[in-house]
Amino acid sequence: MNTITNPHFLYLHSSIATQSQVYEYVQSCIKMFEDLLNEKFNREIIVNTVTKYDGTPLKHSYVWCRSIEVVNLLLNRTKDGVDRVEEIPDPEHDTVECERKLMEFFMKPTPINCSWVDLVDEEEQLISKTIKRKIKRPMKPLVEFGTIVPTEEQRLKYPNVDEIQIKFFHLSVPFRAGYMNHKLFANHISKEITEQHIRKYFEPYVSEKKDPRDKKTYPIIHIDRKSNPTSVSVCYQPLSYDGTFALLMNKRIVFSEKSILNFELYRES
Repeated sequence: MNTITNPHFLYLHSSIATQSQVYEYVQSCIKMFEDLLNEKFNREIIVNTVTKYDGTPLKHSYVWCRSIEVVNLLLNRTKDGVDRVEEIPDPEHDTVECERKLMEFFMKPTPINCSWVDLVDEEEQLISKTIKRKIKRPMKPLVEFGTIVPTEEQRLKYPNVDEIQIKFFHLSVPFRAGYMNHKLFANHISKEITEQHIRKYFEPYVSEKKDPRDKKTYPIIHIDRKSNPTSVSVCYQPLSYDGTFALLMNKRIVFSEKSILNFELYRES
């Protein structure tokens, strides 16, 4: 399956945490890195903690960070995006057995029909196996993030949860063939919702705000009040996947009890 990624996004296992708890938790993690590295980072983030319609958490969240450096640090990478790993001896590589086979090779008589080249190749292979093989493993995180203490309301609703653990993951999503991954739409837009209301929700996820080829500024918001039902479209740069990632953050926008927009990707015609 083909997948797409965006360096500004994270996927979180967020258990029963609320959106505000996840937001404060991520902010506290960034603060830890600032204190440790004696450096300031752009702390602008947006959190979408996914829930059912009744507010019950589905135990995962999406986080958009303005700073790619912040994303890398939260994923236990360097600021430049290099995985923090160390090389250790492979515990499954038995060098003693390999050395025994090498000694047997030297002790046994040379076969009559064996060429000198074959003997050298076999010897080199056996010698290479006696060298302790190394494997890479993730290094210990620079900071220990800790956990979230449940509220009294959460303790009553989830009595078996003593603490809320948050885990950060690199986000990749399936490429949706047959859809315009740069264009979103929603129907039944109410009269009080304007272009500026919509832009506020979708503008942060623009990978390239201005296209030098056509001079357009993205996202392009179009509200069609003459259609039935009324509709709104959000268009990003055509060659981008911005719409797919913006949808993770804004699949359902609640302006009021009577004004709710459910966004989808456009299907290709």
